Amino acid sequence: EIWDLKQPRSPRMHLRHEQYGHTHNLADLSWNALDPNLLLTTDESGVTNVWHANQGQWLHQLQFDSPKEKVAWNQTRGGYLATMSSTRLACYNVSYLGGEYCPTWLGASCGARLAFGGKLVSFGTEFVTSSANSHSASTNNLSEAATTPSGGGVGSGAGGKSLKRKVKIPPSIRVDFVPKSTAMIERAQQFKKTLQSLSTPEDVRTFAQNKLTALRNLLVTVKERKQLKPPKMEKKKVELGEKKKKK
Repeated sequence: EIWDLKQPRSPRMHLRHEQYGHTHNLADLSWNALDPNLLLTTDESGVTNVWHANQGQWLHQLQFDSPKEKVAWNQTRGGYLATMSSTRLACYNVSYLGGEYCPTWLGASCGARLAFGGKLVSFGTEFVTSSANSHSASTNNLSEAATTPSGGGVGSGAGGKSLKRKVKIPPSIRVDFVPKSTAMIERAQQFKKTLQSLSTPEDVRTFAQNKLTALRNLLVTVKERKQLKPPKMEKKKVELGEKKKKK
């Protein structure tokens, strides 16, 4: 059961699963500080599950060689956890939590990629400032309600109201043109229109063949021009040699 201490009259949700849920008493559990959605639980039979605690959803089951009395996430290094049994301590690296969930420690905080037509697509961590007294729908998601580290998480705004900074999820994706060349942008847009006008596979095949033929002809032309260029350095050496002979 997941309880909200602000409303302790009844459990907020139950962690259950028909096939992979626990059927014995729980031995230990551990919250993940790097990804507050994740809750790790283990029972007396050795079944160890990872849950999405904000949605009450089962994510993944971990297989160990023996039942564990204690389990704990590493709160500074994502994906690492420690277990204790009656005979030994062990550390594991867990990055795969099923096909429906990606842990936050695997996601990049920022990134950029060059796209077609001279576009630069980028994203990065953004913060949203809001009043600490306001309630929004995102407060139900613990990952969105996580505050920033000390030194900028809470401040004072106008009228003495405290302000709270939260990470914006999902982050905004920016698209810029690099370099900002009008001619290049126009060519890219024209080429994009041409691609959009190709309605059948035969049109695409014909267009690709024509482009390949044009590139081959261009390469042949460049090679022929290189072969026709006279060697300038050899001519100068011959002229200098003839002048010395005349002297």
